[in-house]
Amino acid sequence: MADRLTVANLDVAWMTDVGSVRENNEDAVEVTKLPEDSGVLIVVSDGMGGHAAGEVASRIVCDRMIEAAGELTPDRPRSERFAALLAALYDADHKVRAEAQKDPSRAGMGATVVAAAVTPKSALHLHTGDSRLYQFRGGKRIYRTQDHSLVEVLHQTGQITEAEMEEHPVRHLLFSSIGGGNDTIPVEVSPKWEEDAQEQEAELSLEPGDLLLLCSDGLNGVLGEDRLAELIHEHTTDSAEELVE
Repeated sequence: MADRLTVANLDVAWMTDVGSVRENNEDAVEVTKLPEDSGVLIVVSDGMGGHAAGEVASRIVCDRMIEAAGELTPDRPRSERFAALLAALYDADHKVRAEAQKDPSRAGMGATVVAAAVTPKSALHLHTGDSRLYQFRGGKRIYRTQDHSLVEVLHQTGQITEAEMEEHPVRHLLFSSIGGGNDTIPVEVSPKWEEDAQEQEAELSLEPGDLLLLCSDGLNGVLGEDRLAELIHEHTTDSAEELVE
């Protein structure tokens, strides 16, 4: 059963499921209201690491990211709100790496994350790894985040199609995540905030009827984008359950 929240004319539903491959659920999701009920902050994280370390990592990430909600007041400039999300992500990275160093069984644990501060008119978002945000309008995808993965690079350089990404043998090979064991490589975050630019990829413009989907690769990697769009368009009120089932 999905959890639900309605605020500022936004209808939000979310859930996680262990799926049919793993014995434990390494995904975590958190949703909370923004100050003055101006919108919602949504965080999805997919943990990585054995001995339940992935669960620990994704929970650390969600807990830290959701704390940023209090800083996302509607009167703050959008650049400052983005900076607050970015600072929370970097701090989550620090916390995950510190926890991994304390416990040898959690060495190398990490997580992907996608987060969005959503109001009726915009979605301020960022991510690292291959957890995604999609924007659908009129039943068609008009935006998705770009994974920090080898197959995304192959796709963006024209070597494989987007459909081929989902079946590629190295589709799970990431070059950026929170934690992950390599302390010499800084976490890569997208989209970037472009100073002095009026239009920002990090801030999506929303219209009435637009649908946003934040998910881990456990969803889009199984269903594929066409099926995602179909299910969301047909089952708007109960999309979370339909997607997981």
